[in-house]
Amino acid sequence: MNRVNLFLLSVFTCVGWRGECLAGNDPGLSSTNELQEWTLEKQETEQVTFRLADTLLKLRPLTNNAVRVIRSMGIAHEVPELVYLPKKVPDYVLKKEKDGYILSLKNLNVRFSVSDGRISFLSSGGKEIVGEEASLIESSSVQGEKTYVSTQTFHSPFDECLYGLGQFQDGYLNVRGLTRRLTQVNTQIAIPFVMSNKGYGLLWNNYGLTDFNPASSVVALQKTGLGGNKVTVNVTSTEGGKEEVRESNVFVGKLKVESDGQYALMLDVGSVMARRHNLAIDGHTVVNMNNLWLPPTVSILVDLKSGRA
Repeated sequence: MNRVNLFLLSVFTCVGWRGECLAGNDPGLSSTNELQEWTLEKQETEQVTFRLADTLLKLRPLTNNAVRVIRSMGIAHEVPELVYLPKKVPDYVLKKEKDGYILSLKNLNVRFSVSDGRISFLSSGGKEIVGEEASLIESSSVQGEKTYVSTQTFHSPFDECLYGLGQFQDGYLNVRGLTRRLTQVNTQIAIPFVMSNKGYGLLWNNYGLTDFNPASSVVALQKTGLGGNKVTVNVTSTEGGKEEVRESNVFVGKLKVESDGQYALMLDVGSVMARRHNLAIDGHTVVNMNNLWLPPTVSILVDLKSGRA
């Protein structure tokens, strides 16, 4: 069996990997510009370019079983290439179909729909490997600088396992359905790459903040008057050694669960680093981590009953 690697580059942030009826992780996207059709703008030796208004999509073959997909809106800024090595572009064939185009390599086919901009990746025999369900690029800003937020949603069957995303402390090996924020801090390594047991891999080639399976709702936690434990520790600062008093706090919130099922939860403590992650639902502790080098977020998959928690 040929292992297929799929590479995607987008402008800024979120990745949504949507599963069938997987509770809590449906970004609710729809295909963009459904009333207009994409057009083939240019076919070159190294890539094929499609256009819809001010949005471009490029299919760039890398090897006989790997294709880079580049989506951009408006003026795309070129950044130094730090991932791909110069290599001879493989031969490909681009064929017009009734509903779009298909780019064929020796071990991989890429189908592009001109009606909704969706991409599907198929084996050389025509069997679908993975398909895109929706995509969205929205204007945004970071620290006053204009940029974009890009979201991709893919179909993931129930029996699929996804491995990767980097080094995390929560212990999950299979990250399918898990909400995870890819932040790079001490003791946590973010690598925007997943490998599927279906025989393909996907690299989200992006230098911006990325959410994998972004949460569909946010529960605001309110600080209570209850104080946690106080502890005095010796720390090293720019002024030398000194004592520091650390105190934990208690926050509460209400969560409405619409139906029984498995939900992905992500706790964000709102700081650069943390020393404790503790989350209890209806008195049942589902997260309890305590050390000097915790990241700002932690994720968990938990079974919940309908009602309020």
